[in-house]
Amino acid sequence: MPNVARMVGQAFRDLEERGIKPKAIASQCNYSVDAFYKVINAGRSIPTQARKQLAKMHPLLGLAAAAEATDYSIFDRPECDRHIQSVFQHVFKEHEEADVAIKPLPRILLDKSGPGDLTPDVRQSVVNASKEICDDVQWKLELLIDLENQYKLGIVDSCLLTKAKAACAGTQTTFK
Repeated sequence: MPNVARMVGQAFRDLEERGIKPKAIASQCNYSVDAFYKVINAGRSIPTQARKQLAKMHPLLGLAAAAEATDYSIFDRPECDRHIQSVFQHVFKEHEEADVAIKPLPRILLDKSGPGDLTPDVRQSVVNASKEICDDVQWKLELLIDLENQYKLGIVDSCLLTKAKAACAGTQTTFK
């Protein structure tokens, strides 16, 4: 189960280092500071109505909200050395492992159209590749967060929010 309290606590510390106090965060979300301290102390879940607003403030808060809403471990922060070079090494390792696991899939799935077409070996290959993809994505998200924390890049505004808006705008279809 993802450690939401740890992620929220870290995000609040990062935001406070930037001069954004917990009281300002709570006020912006229309919740009390106590509500958020209870989240940090694992005494309650993130207020549902505050998740979207919090996610816009810090990528770690977005991951915490997603982790809590889905209980998917892909949104959890891996326990590791927080030095940026260490995170890069994990990213390179996981990317390589995912790449190796994915490469045979187009060939082995070429003539497969559904679950009934998969042999136990093929099914296991797909499951293993899926796990490697999840690990790869998790470490890349970790890298984004650590880059944001260390270099204060504004990743939420410059990468995450604007790309999502642009992607949505690009796929709109008008019907007459």
